[in-house]
Amino acid sequence: YRYWDEPTQVYFDKLLYTCESFEKSSMRWNAAMVGDVHRILCRGGLFLYPQDKRSGNDNGKIRLLYEANPLALLVENAGGKATSRGTRILDIAPTSLHQRVPVALGSNEPVEFYNNAIL
Repeated sequence: YRYWDEPTQVYFDKLLYTCESFEKSSMRWNAAMVGDVHRILCRGGLFLYPQDKRSGNDNGKIRLLYEANPLALLVENAGGKATSRGTRILDIAPTSLHQRVPVALGSNEPVEFYNNAIL
């Protein structure tokens, strides 16, 4: 949290302290994107891995070609959204083999709510 940019911190502050629906929600982090996204596909919600202020993470940590694109395809085919800074992940043309991107994917409403908060 402390390394995230201010709009992402504000988003989480609103979610944690002012959102009535948060009481129905929970936070999970399994340290495995596939497992976390599986949970999102089964239960709905938001998978978020934003860029942060640490050196090397300013463009995110999730690799576009091997992680973000395959899971974005699954999420979109299940009826959800997958974005990177508000741009559809599957529309991002790779600029390098190991390009990294920030990721927000999951159910439509939470992804849109996050994108509106940070953009």
